[in-house]
Amino acid sequence: MSRLTDNLESIAEQIRLSFSARDAAREKALPLCREAIRHCSQAIRAVHRQEFDQAKGLLQSAHNLLDEAKQAITACSELSNTGFFRDAQKEFAEGSITLALVTGKQPPDPGELGVDPAAYLNGLGEAV
Repeated sequence: MSRLTDNLESIAEQIRLSFSARDAAREKALPLCREAIRHCSQAIRAVHRQEFDQAKGLLQSAHNLLDEAKQAITACSELSNTGFFRDAQKEFAEGSITLALVTGKQPPDPGELGVDPAAYLNGLGEAV
């Protein structure tokens, strides 16, 4: 019976380590995504005020934050499908598309923005 218990202890430890890594990745990415969302909403307001340079700067900052968040969750691929990450991508897409449309430019595609196609479509829906 001891061998069975030893095996279960080993399995439990592996699971704890996995959960701990996932939790650490989420805790690093979550504030980055929140900050990216704030920058995107500020950028959209700047576009409406026709402060296009400010909007571009805020969107660049949001893009950098999203890249950092994406790096944080790379080892835990399931986190890329979480609401907080997809919401940040959607807001970034919305801000980028809004800026492009208001300034008379072609909207960027999902690949250019580095966002998931579903998040892009949600952002497009918000922008138009």
